[in-house]
Amino acid sequence: MPDIKRLKTLIDRLRKLSDEDQVPWSETSDERAFQAALKGYTVTVAQDYAGQDWGQAVYVYAIRIHDTLGKLLETATERDFQDQRSFVGNKTAAEALQDLYDLARRKALKVDQALDDLLRSL
Repeated sequence: MPDIKRLKTLIDRLRKLSDEDQVPWSETSDERAFQAALKGYTVTVAQDYAGQDWGQAVYVYAIRIHDTLGKLLETATERDFQDQRSFVGNKTAAEALQDLYDLARRKALKVDQALDDLLRSL
């Protein structure tokens, strides 16, 4: 069973620090996962395939913590969090993890820089 209390705090802090450009998000070999190396650990946020619903792909958001050797130490998906709206901003686990995933993706892929470059070129 994941340590939900600590993971909530971690997700909220990562979101805040990512907003401030203080988390070094990067791409992984999986196009639906992004990682940050922090103090001897790697944090990965991912959009995991969960199956189909009436022919539409369904995804859940996950967070994973690995040590320096790549050993998985902790993992949780949005479904592991029981408390509704217990994240910063009164968000659910699904909303908080999706926000973190989207932000990590934008930072790793340098989406904002690409948009700025495009706008300058027009």
